[in-house]
Amino acid sequence: KNTHRRFNMNKHRIGIIGCGGIANGKHMPSIKKLGDCEMVAFCDLIEERAVKAAKEFGTPDAKVYTDYHALLADESIDSVRVLTQNKWHRIVVVIRDNYASVYIDGEKVGQSTGTREDIWALTQDVLFFGDNDGEEVLNDVAEIRYWDVPLQDAHIAQLGGVTQGEVEKEPVIDPISVWTFDDAENLLAGTGVAELQCAVKGEDGTPKTTDDYAAAGLVTIAGPTSENAALTVPVDTYLRMIHNDDRGVLESYSILMDIRPKKVSGFQALFQTKVNNEDDGAMFLKDNQIGINSAGLGYHNGIEAQKWYRVVMAVDDGYMNLYLDGRKLAGSKSADMNKWRMLESVLFFADNDGEEGVIDIAELRYWNESLTSSMVEQLGAVEVDGSGIGSIPTIKGENTVYDLSGRKINAVKLQKGIYIINGRKIVVR
Repeated sequence: KNTHRRFNMNKHRIGIIGCGGIANGKHMPSIKKLGDCEMVAFCDLIEERAVKAAKEFGTPDAKVYTDYHALLADESIDSVRVLTQNKWHRIVVVIRDNYASVYIDGEKVGQSTGTREDIWALTQDVLFFGDNDGEEVLNDVAEIRYWDVPLQDAHIAQLGGVTQGEVEKEPVIDPISVWTFDDAENLLAGTGVAELQCAVKGEDGTPKTTDDYAAAGLVTIAGPTSENAALTVPVDTYLRMIHNDDRGVLESYSILMDIRPKKVSGFQALFQTKVNNEDDGAMFLKDNQIGINSAGLGYHNGIEAQKWYRVVMAVDDGYMNLYLDGRKLAGSKSADMNKWRMLESVLFFADNDGEEGVIDIAELRYWNESLTSSMVEQLGAVEVDGSGIGSIPTIKGENTVYDLSGRKINAVKLQKGIYIINGRKIVVR
C-alpha cells in the first residue's frame, strides 16, 4: 500500500495516485486523521477528481497531476499510495541487505535511505494485506511470486506490467431532464423534473416569459437527423431552464447543448446564470472560438458556421470544465461562484450587452451533478445524417466512379471522400 521514496521518522508527505470512490470514501479520510502525515500531491486520469481531492484532503499548496510519472518524479514526496481501480498492477518489492526498493509495472518508484531490519528481515513467514491498525481494504490478487535472491533492475523491467483486459468504462449518469424539440404541438416539452420556458427581452432588458412561441420567433426546423428536430432561436429570445431542485442553489451540475451557429462572427452568448440578464453571459461563441475569459478557461478554436456541435459544461463546486464533441477544451483554475452558481434557473443565449446571435438547438440535457471527463467522452459528438453535412448521394445510371488512385468504385452509396465521376471531381462530405 505504501511505495516509499525514502523512509524517515519525520511527518510524511504523501502522494495519491487514483482519486476514485474508494480513495475518497476510505483511504484519504483515514490518512487525513493521522497526525504524522499530510497529502501533498494527487494524480488521476480524470483531472477534476484530482482537483476535488486536493481541495478536500490536501495541503493548501497540494499539486495536481494527470500523469503518475510526473508525481513520482517529485522528490519532495516521501511516499505514494496507489489507489487506482479497475486496473491490474505488478508490484515488486526487492530487499537487499535490509534496504527496500519498490517497483510498479517494471518501473522503480522508490528506495529506502536506511536499513530497517525490523521491517524487512524475512523470518519464518509473512502476511499479505494485513495491518495492525485495520488499514485494510478489499484487494484482488492474480499472482504471487517469491525469489530468495534480490532481483536486479533489468530483471524487473523484463517482468513488466500485467496484461490488461478491457477496462469497463465509468457509466454515464442519466440526466435529470432532456429536451429534444421533436413535439411540434409543444415545442418545449421535455422529460424529468426541470422545466424549460421561452422568454423574450422586455423593454427594460429583463427576460419576460411567454407561451406565444410564434411571436417569440421560435421556429421548428429539421435537426441533425431525420428523427431529431431542432429549434431556431432568434436574437432577443431566450430559453430559461428552472431546475426545480429542493436544494435551491446548485454549485455542481452539468449542461449538454447540441447547437448549430448560423454565423461565427462577433460574440454570441450561450449560457448565463443571471436570470434577469443583468450581466455578461457565462459562455460565448467568439468568431470561430468557444469559451470565456474567466479563471483560466479562455477561448478555443474549432467552431464553424452551419455545423452541429455538442457542448458540455460540467460545473463542480464552482469549477467549470468545458467540452466540445466529447473532448475537454479547458478547466477553470479557480472557483467562480458568481458566474457558475445556479440559483432557481438559468438562461440560454442571453447577454445583457446584446452580444447574441441566431442559433439552432437540437437537444438540451441537464444533470444536477458534475459529469467526469470519462462520462463526457462517451457522450461524444452530435449524431448527424450523412456523417456531418447533408445526405450521402446515391449514384444512379451508368455513371463511372473512380477514386483518386484510379481504381473503379463499385458502390451504390459513397462514403466520405474525393471521387472522379464522369470526368468531374466531386467531394462527398
